[in-house]
Amino acid sequence: MSYFFNKSFAYTLGHLIFIGLLCGACGRSVEHSKYIPKEASFVISLNMPNIQSKSVDWNHLFSRDVLQILGDFKSTESLQKNLKNSGIDFKSPVYFFSEENELPENNYFAVSFKLESESAFDGFLRTFPDQNLRIRSFSGMRYVIIDEQTILGWMNRAALLIKLEKKANEDVLKNRMIRLRDLPEDRSLLHQKDKRFKFLKLSTHDLAAWVNLEVYEKKIRTMVSNFPLPLNLDLKNNYLTAKVNFEQGRAITDIQFFNENNSFANYGRLAKDSLNQSLLRELPLAKRIGLLGLGLDMKGIKELFNNLGGAFFEGQALAMTGSTPNDLMDMLTGDFIAVLKDIYAEPKPDQGAYEYLLALGIKKPITFDKMLKKLQADKELEIID
Repeated sequence: MSYFFNKSFAYTLGHLIFIGLLCGACGRSVEHSKYIPKEASFVISLNMPNIQSKSVDWNHLFSRDVLQILGDFKSTESLQKNLKNSGIDFKSPVYFFSEENELPENNYFAVSFKLESESAFDGFLRTFPDQNLRIRSFSGMRYVIIDEQTILGWMNRAALLIKLEKKANEDVLKNRMIRLRDLPEDRSLLHQKDKRFKFLKLSTHDLAAWVNLEVYEKKIRTMVSNFPLPLNLDLKNNYLTAKVNFEQGRAITDIQFFNENNSFANYGRLAKDSLNQSLLRELPLAKRIGLLGLGLDMKGIKELFNNLGGAFFEGQALAMTGSTPNDLMDMLTGDFIAVLKDIYAEPKPDQGAYEYLLALGIKKPITFDKMLKKLQADKELEIID
């Protein structure tokens, strides 16, 4: 049995994937992948020839709502109309990546893509009559300032779009662009002797992603510090990879966790080899922007939870749900699916930037119904028919 919940949220992987798809009409090459620093928190590679061959609805991807997420674009109709004559290389994939640092002002998202014609690209940018994009030159590159957080620069038929987390002046934006353009070889992820990035370059999948978990270790430690669990996190050389193929309106996703330092060796098997296909078939959405699935081995999860001191949570779980943690884990099949339903450029305060749906595989519906009734009685949940 499966149950589905609708929610909104402001920041998710869907955000990153679809900003990447937005710029996906803007191609990739091995040369411009060298702009990705080895400190990157994640990288997404889009195989644009594959995606275009599957008749993706580009008008939907380049809607005003999607464009506004990337920058303060005003003339979106001109972009959609003139895209095919933009000088952008549609035959090459695109890289989308991010770097996170201690200081928010140093954080950024970036997209690297390939150009077929720089002169055509200049002309394309001039088709934004309401945008006031001034093409300028600096240190051997041409660039435009899109807004107070975003700069687009190009040189040697390669382009970089960078969006900072915080507003900055033009000099700061230019310096960030130059730092990536002139990235030393020993700091480029492309030139590291590490297999984790190679599959992105050579991937034949529609979309491939790599997430460096070591970057997020401090944040994860902070999140779990409030829980009385003897959890000793060591995420050095730990990462996730995802391979996605779009087939007949579905996104088939294969996610793998790599524990290169064996810090989780004693925690048993945590993931299943596949998702329950019946859960995918029961999704109540005819149209979806994207889909992410995760299959967990609940036996391994239960063993890990109890080994780390899960008994501490028994009272809390009973008070909140009416069931013990072990009952709740036995209730689940371990199949989890997140579906991106819609995206908003100007979300309302109570709406968030995205609308998505979560689907859970349920093995024991009696326990699930008991939990719902308890949450409803405590006014923690509203059930809508």
